[in-house]
Amino acid sequence: MLLRRLTGRYFCTKPPSGNVTELLEGAATFEDIKPKSPDDEWSTLPYLKGTSFRQSQAAKSVRPKRDPRTTSIILFPGQGAQFVGMGRNLVKIPSAKDIFDLASEILKFDVLKVCLEGPVEKLNSTRYCQPAVVVASLAALEKLKEERPAAIEECIATAGFSLGEITALIFAGSIPFDQGLKLVQVRAEAMQLASDAAAGGMATVLYGPDSKVGQACLKAKEWCVERGVESPECLIANYLYPHCKVVAGSMKALEFLEANAKNFRP
Repeated sequence: MLLRRLTGRYFCTKPPSGNVTELLEGAATFEDIKPKSPDDEWSTLPYLKGTSFRQSQAAKSVRPKRDPRTTSIILFPGQGAQFVGMGRNLVKIPSAKDIFDLASEILKFDVLKVCLEGPVEKLNSTRYCQPAVVVASLAALEKLKEERPAAIEECIATAGFSLGEITALIFAGSIPFDQGLKLVQVRAEAMQLASDAAAGGMATVLYGPDSKVGQACLKAKEWCVERGVESPECLIANYLYPHCKVVAGSMKALEFLEANAKNFRP
């Protein structure tokens, strides 16, 4: 078992046993769905019975007073942030290159090559995209460490969007590097299988206060049914920020939305 120190943390590089298929088959056991102690109850349930927002999970954490001007919060991106060539400016840093090498050893494919060379179809495929985004994000921390070390040393919180949540947990030390990557790989393979079973996609929708996004989704689904599309879906998947949502569904439904957007946006 090899331990390497990267960004101030030790990461185990011994890959877990079992292939991705085995991991997927045994992924959901729900053995811990019922808490066995008060501590388990607090950590597993989002809100306890009788909990108010004044008694949130934050109240359980130790929060020493700090001048916010001297601290940082690091956020990580999700799937969709990828592009061919990402990481090119990172591999000049030995510790960042080490992260790519360790990740390739764990995931059993050349992560850096996929990031730098693609092709774009391969990088955009979920099974490669998700691990690549996580690894590139962690490698980027090494560049940040060189250019602005205080940003990492004084980091008091971290978070991520969707896939980036796992990156944040790895950075925070909540999940070991190797286990985090295997988790991402299982996640990516499962989502790839789902997308292969039914062609679908996602679209970012910018809309005004009078736009009818919900009605547009309903009409898109009806349009698909009328044309014989099997089990069509079209719904709001993410609320990104005011007047911006992500719609997910069948490809035909998304094509309908794109072609008829003006009819639902007065």
